[in-house]
Amino acid sequence: PWADSRANMLQDNSRWHLVPQWRWAVGSLTQLRRVWKSYRVEVDVETKRIAGKTIHETGHDELAYIVDPNGDVRALYLWPFTPRDVERTLRELRA
Repeated sequence: PWADSRANMLQDNSRWHLVPQWRWAVGSLTQLRRVWKSYRVEVDVETKRIAGKTIHETGHDELAYIVDPNGDVRALYLWPFTPRDVERTLRELRA
Protein backbone atom coordinates (compact mmCIF):
# COMPACT_ATOMS: atom_id res chain seq x y z
CA PRO A 1 0.00 0.00 0.00
CA TRP A 2 2.96 2.36 0.37
CA ALA A 3 4.08 1.99 -3.22
CA ASP A 4 0.78 2.01 -5.06
CA SER A 5 1.11 5.36 -6.73
CA ARG A 6 0.37 5.63 -10.45
CA ALA A 7 4.06 6.37 -11.08
CA ASN A 8 5.10 3.15 -9.31
CA MET A 9 2.52 1.10 -11.20
CA LEU A 10 3.68 2.48 -14.56
CA GLN A 11 7.32 1.81 -13.66
CA ASP A 12 6.56 -1.79 -12.62
CA ASN A 13 4.42 -2.34 -15.71
CA SER A 14 7.29 -1.20 -17.92
CA ARG A 15 9.92 -3.20 -16.05
CA TRP A 16 7.90 -6.44 -15.94
CA HIS A 17 6.29 -6.18 -19.41
CA LEU A 18 2.82 -6.96 -18.05
CA VAL A 19 -0.09 -7.72 -20.33
CA PRO A 20 -2.96 -5.19 -20.48
CA GLN A 21 -5.26 -7.64 -18.64
CA TRP A 22 -3.08 -7.48 -15.50
CA ARG A 23 -4.97 -6.11 -12.49
CA TRP A 24 -3.47 -4.51 -9.41
CA ALA A 25 -4.83 -4.60 -5.89
CA VAL A 26 -4.60 -0.90 -5.12
CA GLY A 27 -6.22 0.83 -2.18
CA SER A 28 -5.93 1.76 1.46
CA LEU A 29 -4.38 -0.69 3.90
CA THR A 30 -7.86 -1.48 5.24
CA GLN A 31 -9.20 -2.19 1.74
CA LEU A 32 -6.19 -4.31 0.82
CA ARG A 33 -6.45 -6.34 4.02
CA ARG A 34 -10.05 -7.27 3.10
CA VAL A 35 -8.89 -8.44 -0.34
CA TRP A 36 -5.94 -10.36 1.11
CA LYS A 37 -8.26 -12.09 3.57
CA SER A 38 -10.89 -13.00 1.00
CA TYR A 39 -8.26 -14.51 -1.31
CA ARG A 40 -6.35 -16.10 1.59
CA VAL A 41 -3.14 -14.24 0.82
CA GLU A 42 -0.71 -14.10 3.72
CA VAL A 43 0.94 -10.68 3.90
CA ASP A 44 3.60 -9.63 6.40
CA VAL A 45 4.31 -5.93 6.80
CA GLU A 46 7.19 -4.78 8.96
CA THR A 47 7.55 -1.08 9.64
CA LYS A 48 10.80 0.26 11.06
CA ARG A 49 12.76 3.45 11.26
CA ILE A 50 16.27 3.60 9.85
CA ALA A 51 18.27 6.80 10.14
CA GLY A 52 15.08 8.70 10.86
CA LYS A 53 13.25 7.38 7.80
CA THR A 54 10.20 5.08 7.97
CA ILE A 55 10.66 1.91 5.94
CA HIS A 56 7.87 -0.57 5.13
CA GLU A 57 9.02 -4.05 4.19
CA THR A 58 6.25 -6.17 2.71
CA GLY A 59 6.35 -9.88 1.98
CA HIS A 60 3.46 -11.94 0.64
CA ASP A 61 2.49 -15.30 -0.75
CA GLU A 62 3.33 -15.67 -4.40
CA LEU A 63 0.20 -16.84 -6.10
CA ALA A 64 -2.14 -16.02 -8.93
CA TYR A 65 -5.82 -16.62 -9.54
CA ILE A 66 -7.84 -16.90 -12.72
CA VAL A 67 -11.16 -15.16 -12.06
CA ASP A 68 -13.94 -15.36 -14.63
CA PRO A 69 -16.15 -12.42 -15.70
CA ASN A 70 -18.71 -13.41 -13.04
CA GLY A 71 -16.08 -13.04 -10.32
CA ASP A 72 -15.76 -16.79 -9.73
CA VAL A 73 -12.31 -18.21 -9.03
CA ARG A 74 -11.54 -20.79 -11.70
CA ALA A 75 -7.92 -21.62 -10.86
CA LEU A 76 -5.21 -20.95 -8.30
CA TYR A 77 -1.47 -21.09 -8.96
CA LEU A 78 1.13 -21.22 -6.22
CA TRP A 79 4.73 -20.32 -6.95
CA PRO A 80 6.49 -21.74 -8.85
CA PHE A 81 4.18 -21.75 -11.84
CA THR A 82 4.80 -20.92 -15.47
CA PRO A 83 2.92 -18.98 -18.14
CA ARG A 84 2.43 -22.34 -19.87
CA ASP A 85 0.52 -23.61 -16.79
CA VAL A 86 -1.82 -20.62 -16.98
CA GLU A 87 -2.23 -20.90 -20.74
CA ARG A 88 -3.15 -24.59 -20.46
CA THR A 89 -5.86 -23.81 -17.91
CA LEU A 90 -7.25 -20.95 -20.02
CA ARG A 91 -7.47 -23.26 -23.03
CA GLU A 92 -9.28 -25.88 -20.92
CA LEU A 93 -11.73 -23.29 -19.61
CA ARG A 94 -12.54 -22.09 -23.14
CA ALA A 95 -13.26 -25.65 -24.35
